[in-house]
Amino acid sequence: VEDAENFQDKLDALDRLFNEVIPREISAEGNKNSQYPAALDMKCLSCSDSMVVSAPISDNSSYPALIAVSIKAIQIAHALMDMGFLVRGALAVGNVYRTDSNILGTGYQEAVKGEKEAHNPQILLTESAEQALNELIKCGRPRYAIFAKNELD
Repeated sequence: VEDAENFQDKLDALDRLFNEVIPREISAEGNKNSQYPAALDMKCLSCSDSMVVSAPISDNSSYPALIAVSIKAIQIAHALMDMGFLVRGALAVGNVYRTDSNILGTGYQEAVKGEKEAHNPQILLTESAEQALNELIKCGRPRYAIFAKNELD
């Protein structure tokens, strides 16, 4: 951020992160300019060095919220890597109360706890997210290639 005060390219990179990458953009083809389905009701919040991506879980959605949030986390991580930063975080599935500027609840708390347990740059699945992913697979959803088992921890 300090560099953004002095270098236009750094400021442009931050502007791209907050105005192009974080907004609701996703597609199965990886096209960054397509829109999330409105039914996902995804929200992206940021404060200091933390970003929170959330979406309500719905049995009626054709796109699982866990997958959409995971893809958005990857997009944000890639944008930050392009800027020279590595990412550490966690995905959780749980109850939250959220507005356009606030989030609280056990799902959020579990993600924060999981992030603190991630020893290397990575976005890990908490136990609740791992269970949700296994449920999706059990219900016939494909095993998405974006998830990999970390043998280091």
